[in-house]
Amino acid sequence: MKEIEAEIIKEYGENRLIIRAVSGSGDKMASGVFSIKEMRFGGGYVKYLTVGGLETDPRFRRRGLIRRMIAEGEAYGRENGAVFSVLHPFSFDFYRKLGYERVSDTVIVSFPIETLRFAPFFREELVPLTKDLVPAFVDYYDAFSKNRNLMFRQYEESVNSDGTYVLKEGGRITGHIKLENRKHFDGVNRCEPDGLFVSEIGFLSPEALLKLFGFLRMFEGEQKQVIIRDAGPVPEVDSVLKSYMETSYTVRPDIMAKILDPEKALALVPYRPGFGSFTLRLDSPESGICGTYLVKESLTGAPAEIEKLPESFGQVPDLTVSPAAFSKIVFGFDSYTPETFSYLPGASAGPGSKKALDAFPKQINGWFEHF
Repeated sequence: MKEIEAEIIKEYGENRLIIRAVSGSGDKMASGVFSIKEMRFGGGYVKYLTVGGLETDPRFRRRGLIRRMIAEGEAYGRENGAVFSVLHPFSFDFYRKLGYERVSDTVIVSFPIETLRFAPFFREELVPLTKDLVPAFVDYYDAFSKNRNLMFRQYEESVNSDGTYVLKEGGRITGHIKLENRKHFDGVNRCEPDGLFVSEIGFLSPEALLKLFGFLRMFEGEQKQVIIRDAGPVPEVDSVLKSYMETSYTVRPDIMAKILDPEKALALVPYRPGFGSFTLRLDSPESGICGTYLVKESLTGAPAEIEKLPESFGQVPDLTVSPAAFSKIVFGFDSYTPETFSYLPGASAGPGSKKALDAFPKQINGWFEHF
């Protein structure tokens, strides 16, 4: 089969790059959209490269076009200060070959509405999100999202108020809930509820969460089931639920990430105090990011100090990671011991691995919306 040449066309917009591969006859072979977004990591906002809209015409697949586009997109991300690259994969195996790894899951929680009887009925002070409340909502959302990675920075013009109710207490917003109340027709003149769909739930305190559950109880008699679309970034919900026998959980592996700037990423991790220092070796086929890094705890409470060591560094590093394993520990997908860490792809534990792994906390990741 004759190889078809592809012309790569780049279209730059504000914080966005669209890439198309076009054949000599003008056929669109493949395309992708790469955007620079501000999202949460480690308590602050960081620049991410978001990868989306990747598609290849079936006639032109298996020609390495997506690989070429991702390489171009990641270069664009680095040039614009992106520390991480994130995407929703169509294939975990495919993106793992490019250095991406799973860092977050979508967790769907479903339970009968009657199991919320531990929460008193509540309707006062929970009001629809109107335009005049949007500035206060942005301030609230900033506080709610602080320690939940992968949450987009909210701006007043980007807030979608459809189906959103906010909890007002003492002149400020302390919680919110976004509902999708779906119904379907079953037979003649008969409407059956599909369930009360909660697409978002947020809160600043246990009391606020309890009041949100009390608000959901106001739908008793109309709805039988509550479905929280993604409870991954709000594990507190699971801590408050009581009737686990009637509660079901569906876990769908979702977000993959790659570290574009290892030094900045290591500096941003919210390490547990008292680790002192450790060394980490990143083995990667990409020469620009591989190397050995020294991570030193700051005694003043400032971010950790990161130093890239010379290639002549001859000691066995405390941790050796592939790009995929690196994403796992940086995003705190789980807590690891030297024994469990060695099961990650391309990972090996050195002499000070326990101290090093203890420094990386488990983190909350999620709510990276499709785009």
